[in-house]
Amino acid sequence: MPSQSAPGDPIVLKRDDSTHLFLVPEPGDTVDVDGIGVVSGDLLADLAVGDRMELGRTAFRVLSPTPQLVFEALERGAQVIRPADAARIAHLAAIGPGTRVVEGGAGSGALTAYLAHLVGDDGQVVTVDRRQDHLDVARRNVERAGLADRVSFREAELAGVEEACDAFVVDVPSPADVAPAVEDGLRPGGRVVFYNPLVDQVQAVREALDEAPFAEVRTLEALQRDWVVHERGARPDFDMLGHTGFLTAATRVTERS
Repeated sequence: MPSQSAPGDPIVLKRDDSTHLFLVPEPGDTVDVDGIGVVSGDLLADLAVGDRMELGRTAFRVLSPTPQLVFEALERGAQVIRPADAARIAHLAAIGPGTRVVEGGAGSGALTAYLAHLVGDDGQVVTVDRRQDHLDVARRNVERAGLADRVSFREAELAGVEEACDAFVVDVPSPADVAPAVEDGLRPGGRVVFYNPLVDQVQAVREALDEAPFAEVRTLEALQRDWVVHERGARPDFDMLGHTGFLTAATRVTERS
């Protein structure tokens, strides 16, 4: 995003206790921003990224929509995948510019927006979910992040989807059931990552992968602990998040080992 925001650009207004993401309106138009109220395009026209602005008696900082700020500003519906896990998933799935990704399970669109950020203008994210309400929330979040042209949404069971791609990311209640669809859609050399909160799901996924043409299979546990840092020293946050999920990654090959 350029330093000077233009109509249609995503922009963030940030204060200490809240983050607000929206698309800049045209001069003369307004946008109703949740938690702030009505903001005019004229007010934003002369502001650049990094500027400080005041609305009423509240001061905000104008910022670019980084993945972390997009996460903070999400409309929440279903459970979201946190940034640390999203980054690890993208790493394990080898997702980058030009990648075509099928995402099983929309959640609230946190991972969707991050994947869309990574694949760039030449890539594509296909997000599949059986619940339209999850897709609606995810679509709104992706649109506010200015990434709608990189994502398509599909209401369907992932197990019945036929989609050729470079990577699969799967976060569904019965992950082992979608292994055949992953096998069929994933190109040889492509990567799949399953994100599961329960160890029973992990066991079922590993058994399904053992029966299919996949190699380089590994399972990791995702843990997170924030730290509090101030002038008197540093300590672990007392409210440690701890376990967030299990990640199982594998590479599609042409035949079973």
